[in-house]
Amino acid sequence: MTTDKSFLARSFDNMREDARLQHDIDREHFEAVKGSENADFKEFREAKGFKAKLGVLLRDSTAIRAEQREEYRAMLAKMREDADRHLQ
Repeated sequence: MTTDKSFLARSFDNMREDARLQHDIDREHFEAVKGSENADFKEFREAKGFKAKLGVLLRDSTAIRAEQREEYRAMLAKMREDADRHLQ
């Protein structure tokens, strides 16, 4: 082989270098995400056993559902008021 690399050899060298650079970028992103864990995830991660982990998840979803239920009730009340106003 001559001192000049063939097209395929240069291509593989470029791919290898690109993969190494992407790996470094991915590692930096992973470390940044790992360092910015929120409290909810920490609580979930530290919960012992399946039931405890499920309890953490359900507690949050129950609060969200209750909040959405209240928003829905308020929306229905407003729609009824609007309908009554237009029907009179």
